[in-house]
Amino acid sequence: MRRMLLISLLIFLVAIGTIFGQGAKDEGVKVVPFGESVEDQVVVGTSTGPDGDWAEAVVPEFQAYIKEKYGKDIDVILDRGAMTLRWTKFITEWPKPSADVTVVTPNFFFEGIDKGYWVKVDDYLSSEERDGLDQAEYVRSKGYGVPYERQFYGPVVRTDLIPFEFESWNDLTDPRLTNRTTMDSALKVGSGYLAVLGAAISSGDNWEDWRNADGTLNEDAATPTLKVLRKWYENALTLTEGSGTIRPLLNRGEVLVSLWWSSQAIVERGKGENVAFVFPKEGTISQGGTNWAVASKASSPNLGIEWVKFITSKKGYEIAYNKANLIGYLVPRSDVIPPREEQAYIPSPDVVIHSGNDFRSFIESELVQSDFIDLYTRIVVEGRK
Repeated sequence: MRRMLLISLLIFLVAIGTIFGQGAKDEGVKVVPFGESVEDQVVVGTSTGPDGDWAEAVVPEFQAYIKEKYGKDIDVILDRGAMTLRWTKFITEWPKPSADVTVVTPNFFFEGIDKGYWVKVDDYLSSEERDGLDQAEYVRSKGYGVPYERQFYGPVVRTDLIPFEFESWNDLTDPRLTNRTTMDSALKVGSGYLAVLGAAISSGDNWEDWRNADGTLNEDAATPTLKVLRKWYENALTLTEGSGTIRPLLNRGEVLVSLWWSSQAIVERGKGENVAFVFPKEGTISQGGTNWAVASKASSPNLGIEWVKFITSKKGYEIAYNKANLIGYLVPRSDVIPPREEQAYIPSPDVVIHSGNDFRSFIESELVQSDFIDLYTRIVVEGRK
C-alpha cells in the first residue's frame, strides 16, 4: 500500500513538473537559435526600387560588422525584383524560400503573419534597438517585421519644359501633354495600382464602393475610374515598368510628366535634373509600412535577423542617407537627423492624403486581383468598354 502511494506521488510530481517545465520551455522558446553563431551566406530579397539601392550600399559594412562580431567572412546575395513578383516567388517557393530576409508590402506582410511565414524579430531586438524606431509603425507590425517605408506617389514634372503649371491629376489629359506623359502599368509593377487610385481621386470616385458584400470586385463600380485612366493612357507616350524606365524618359525630356515617387524626385534633383514632385490639389497618395521580414523557414535565419537589425539601425539609416541617397523614403528614426532636402517633401496640413496601402490591400487580395487585372486589361490597355 505504501509502495503504491509512493508510486502515485512520483507520477503526480513528474506530471506537474512536465506541465510547468513545458510552460517554461514554451515561454522561452525562440523560433531560431540566435546569438552564438551565424551562417555562411544570407540571401536578401529586395525590390527594384530604393530599398534595393539601400541594400547594396549596406552590404560591405554589414559584412564588416559580422566579421567583427563573429570573426567570420560571409556572403550576401541580393535578389532584386518587382515587389509583387517577389511575393509571388516567395509563396511559390514556400516552404523553402530562396530569400532568407525579404521586403514585403503591408498587405502581403500581414497575410504572412497569419500563415506563419515570418520570424517574430521582436524576440531578438533589445530595448535600445527598438528605441529609435517609429513606435506607431513598429507596433503595427506586431513585432514580425521592421517597417521602413514612407513616401508619396503622384506627378513628377520637368519644371524647365512643361508649358503650364501642373496642379491637378486631371492635367494628365491636357492636349499640350499629348505623348509627353507616362505612368506605370499595373500588369508589370505594384505602383501601377496607385495610378488607378489617382484616377479615382481625380474623378471623385470612392474605391470602397468597388467592394461587394462578399469581398469580390464590383466591376460596374470600378469601370468609370478605369475609363478615366484610359484617357490618361491615350495621352501618354507609354506605360512604364518602374523607375528604370521612367527615369531616362524624364531626364531626356521625352516626357514632361510621369506618375512616380517623391523620393525619386528628390534623388533626381540631387543629380541636377530639373524635376519636382507635385502635390495635386485633389489630394496625394501616401504609401508606407513596407517591412523587412525574416522567413520562418529561412536557411540562414540568424544572418537574416542580423540583417534586419543592422539595416534598420542608426548605422543603417546613416548609410541610407549618406551613401544610397534615400531621402524622402524612410520612416524617420528618432536618433538620426534626415537631410534638409527631405523637409521639402513633407506636405502641408491642408493636403488630403489617401492611403495607397489600404487601396492595394483590397485590389491585390486573392478575391479581387485576377478579376481586376482582367478588367484593367480590357479597359485601360486594350481600350475596350
